[in-house]
Amino acid sequence: HERHFHAPHVGYVIEGGTMQITDDKGTRVVEIPSGYAFANPDGIAWHEAINVGSTTSTYLMIETKTAP
Repeated sequence: HERHFHAPHVGYVIEGGTMQITDDKGTRVVEIPSGYAFANPDGIAWHEAINVGSTTSTYLMIETKTAP
C-alpha cells in the first residue's frame, strides 16, 4: 500500500503475513497473525505497508465517520 491514512477504524486480519510498515515512528517488519483484531479510535495520520512475506495478506477494515 502506498502512503495513505485511515479515519478512526476497526480491523480484522483474515490472512496474516509479514509486513514492512513505515510511519512516523520509523520502519519495522512485523508478523501479523491471522485472526488478529485491532482498533484505532483516533485513526492513523499516515503509513505505508509492503508485504515482504511469501503469502498474500488479507484485511477487513471498517472506517467510521463522525457526525458533522
